[in-house]
Amino acid sequence: MGADAIGEILVGNVRCSDDAVEALQDGRVIDQVKLGEIRAVSLRFGRTAKHPWIQFVAGLVLVALGTLPAIHMVMWLTHGGVFVAWEVFIVLFGALGIFVTWESVQMGHYLEVATAKGNKRLAFAHGTRGEEIRLWMEALERRLAAQDAGRE
Repeated sequence: MGADAIGEILVGNVRCSDDAVEALQDGRVIDQVKLGEIRAVSLRFGRTAKHPWIQFVAGLVLVALGTLPAIHMVMWLTHGGVFVAWEVFIVLFGALGIFVTWESVQMGHYLEVATAKGNKRLAFAHGTRGEEIRLWMEALERRLAAQDAGRE
């Protein structure tokens, strides 16, 4: 983790560059906080979804939407009758709902960043080792302290 030599620190899809802390997905920045805007950072463990309750309820709604057509398809397969093609697509809502609900209850480490505009939650990838995160946090705190010292 030669962080200071290369100018950035990357652990478990969260990167600290010279000017920002960023959450990455497939190599692209999905959330960013400029270092100058950061008031405090803390490492937390909990639900990694940004809005877990909204995501959970939305997932349950999607599951409910997909359940009735799934029941009708099972009845059609076992007893025959009229097959409605669009029901297949609505059943996919149920599968999507299961995924959304599952993601809403996933637990993991995340970085809570306090700014003047509010708090942001940058989740580390599942499976990121605690020791890597601890070393990353130490390097981030050093970088923030150096930036604060440069302002004075």
